[in-house]
Amino acid sequence: MAEERSLRDRTKKISYAGLDELDDDDAEEISKTTRKRSQASSSSSANKKVCSDDQVKKGKSEEQGRKKRGEMVDGQRVESNNCHQCQRNDRGACIQCRSCNRKRYCVRCLDKWYPDLEEALIAEACPFCRGICYCKACLRHCDKSMEEEVKPDSESKVHYSKILLRSLLPLLKKIVQEQDMEKQIQATSQGLSISDVVIDNVDCHDVRVYCDICHTSIFDLHRRCSNCGLFDLCLTCCAEIRKGRVPGGVEVQIFEYVDRGKAYMHGEHLPSEAKKHKPVPGIPDKKGGSKKASKWNLSNDVDISCTTCGELLELVSIMGKNCLPSLVRSAEAIIEKYEHSDDPSHSQQFSSLNSADHQCNDKSLLRRAAYREDEGDNFLFCPEATRNHRDLEHFQKHWSRGEPVIVRGVDKLSSGLRWDPTALKKAIHEKTNSKKGDYKSFKAVNCLDLTEAEVEISKFFKGYSKGRKDASLWPEMLKLKDWPPSDLFEERLGRHCQEFIRTLPFQYYTNPNCGFRNLATKLPEDSLKPDLGPKTYIAYGHKEELGRGDSVTKLHCDMSDAVNILSHAEEVSLVNKKQLDAMKSLRKKHLAQDELELKGYNAKHLPSDKSIRKAVGNALIIDSKSLGKEPCSVKCIPEPVAGDLLAVANSKVPDEKASSGECINERVGAESLPVATLKVYTRRPKKMDAGISPCSDKCIPEIKVYKRRPKINRGALWDIFRREDVPKLQEYLCKHHGEFRHTFCSPVEQVIHPIHDQSFYLTFEHKRKLKEEFGIEPWTFEQSVNEAVIIPAGCPHQVRNLKSCTKVAVDFVSLENVPICIQLTEEFRRLPFEHRAKEDKLEVKKMAIYAAKEASRVSIYGLSMKS
Repeated sequence: MAEERSLRDRTKKISYAGLDELDDDDAEEISKTTRKRSQASSSSSANKKVCSDDQVKKGKSEEQGRKKRGEMVDGQRVESNNCHQCQRNDRGACIQCRSCNRKRYCVRCLDKWYPDLEEALIAEACPFCRGICYCKACLRHCDKSMEEEVKPDSESKVHYSKILLRSLLPLLKKIVQEQDMEKQIQATSQGLSISDVVIDNVDCHDVRVYCDICHTSIFDLHRRCSNCGLFDLCLTCCAEIRKGRVPGGVEVQIFEYVDRGKAYMHGEHLPSEAKKHKPVPGIPDKKGGSKKASKWNLSNDVDISCTTCGELLELVSIMGKNCLPSLVRSAEAIIEKYEHSDDPSHSQQFSSLNSADHQCNDKSLLRRAAYREDEGDNFLFCPEATRNHRDLEHFQKHWSRGEPVIVRGVDKLSSGLRWDPTALKKAIHEKTNSKKGDYKSFKAVNCLDLTEAEVEISKFFKGYSKGRKDASLWPEMLKLKDWPPSDLFEERLGRHCQEFIRTLPFQYYTNPNCGFRNLATKLPEDSLKPDLGPKTYIAYGHKEELGRGDSVTKLHCDMSDAVNILSHAEEVSLVNKKQLDAMKSLRKKHLAQDELELKGYNAKHLPSDKSIRKAVGNALIIDSKSLGKEPCSVKCIPEPVAGDLLAVANSKVPDEKASSGECINERVGAESLPVATLKVYTRRPKKMDAGISPCSDKCIPEIKVYKRRPKINRGALWDIFRREDVPKLQEYLCKHHGEFRHTFCSPVEQVIHPIHDQSFYLTFEHKRKLKEEFGIEPWTFEQSVNEAVIIPAGCPHQVRNLKSCTKVAVDFVSLENVPICIQLTEEFRRLPFEHRAKEDKLEVKKMAIYAAKEASRVSIYGLSMKS
């Protein structure tokens, strides 16, 4: 027993102060160690001896010494022996930082979290000093120091303020005109002049006011019930009521999809006959409101009564009776002074902001994304990320034309913070109060039936890395949308939030805190601001197009501009032979069900079972000859299908080579392509280029290219449509709506607005038919890790994950797209009352007014400095 006590005395004492910092593996290890100690302690408790007074005093002295660690003793700081990362001291040797002389990191944590840092570098400056520490406290710490880096000089601010005032002046005049019309109605009803009309002010600085009819935000003049104070009505609804129209949209009963079970989703239960589809309602009346007779009763064609208590609604103001008229007069005066001042570059610089004749001759800054007959916009601007603003003017010229922009290598602007599941789980890890200590559950969307289900965050991230499959062996795709919520993003992922903002390209536009060209930053600090992000989109993905259950963001149109960065992507090997056979069998059932249910909607366009010739690796190969159609005229395979093997395709494929020799068509991603044959070579000769000359309109019987392409981590496939193509796109979706599936894999039964419903995802086959029938196609490209996609407002787009992806996005409002944002606001206003996109979440008119106020102040300051 003496020997046993001696061994226990020599055992290192472990601190569990940072138990919450541990991962699952570490926690399990501690749990086992604790159980062993407990058993050893209980077995020897009977043989314990009472300590002497000297031993007790010695123990107290040691305990006091331990408590003093981290405190100042004799002018020197006594540091802890615990590893800063895991807060333990029993995991081997630790390396002390010579830079701060405070932090220590154990070897195990260094190997797990910082494998690329050598011990000598860590001793010179630890991860904490380098700003890349992955302990929970550091991950949740957010530094606000980035704001100073994006502030422009005074001259640039004054110049932009002049441009902003000149651009927003027509909008401001229109708002004042609408207000004057309502004031005139009020004055006429009271027998007064407009100047004598009394308008009360209401204090709404800390609340967001919405119209109780159309759910559009109210920023200034409106009508309110003075009796109950529970009813607010915007000026547009007032005008529609007086015209006898139902204000704020149409009255449509939203269709509820029925859950027919998992068997139906995989084609097990087939209807006995094709379902007859009824005509679906189209797009609401563009003039606003419904043509149905209004139920509102007007006493004198002027006064409007409250629907709650019946009292008359009074005209009230939020900003003040003369606020906007004064702002318009000030803007007009400033513009007039600058136009007559000695500033010859003003008009030239302003016109360059909206020029549409700019062409980029540097092919390294372009990426081909479309093959339209008009070659003007087939290439997208694709610069490298940089801290300086050398490409800002170039960006503006593409942006003013409504073109998306892709920015490569945004990681060059970061500190190297990891976005993989391990790092995210470390930051958001929380223990419940239960004894089991399970993770909290979160709602995840199942991409097959589009329903939400509770899932433990640890299990979700396990599926993110290793994949999941349902009972039928079909790949199960889950996604977390807008998680964590924007109000918790900075709290739970503080460092990641800071890192994301730091890596945003063109910060003058995209920075959500201080981008001076971002109108969203012009709102007062004490006002309630719209939720523009940042938001995370974490979802599984699959390289090939499944047809059902794909991890997609369906076709939609954001209310404002947006920038989306792919922060992490991880390929999951889901398919083995057993699962591949099961997927092929299910695919046959899906096709049979589609042909039966969608018979009345051009089912002949669906790929038949005969067209699926074979599977190579993870890919299902579609035979274009079996489809009875010509192969797609423009397709290429950007990367090998089977690992690093060379893929050679026989198809009618025009070959284009960029200056680097690499095929620049990145449209198709890993879609199921109409390829006739596929040969796989396991050996590569040393020859790197076959010297193939470009050919755009000749059929190449066989292409053999021996070139080892660099590994590019492509994670998401994007399709972005031009604004001018939206009417034809809507017409196509209304025509073929029955060929799409939505909730519970049911055919789309109702179309209220083809874009805003978010019910459609256009597959490769539908994009082919769209171009064939209507002559339009989207910009299609693959987004790689550390690439930012900047999407203009008004451009419908859809995304499909090719791998498990972590994307982070933030919305912003650029001056160039304010008219588009207002147009979208009006479209959302006309949607039915129960529609998911009904609410005006942006408040763009409010932003424009406050932006004009600030621009007026800055411009006046510029004039005073000039004089």
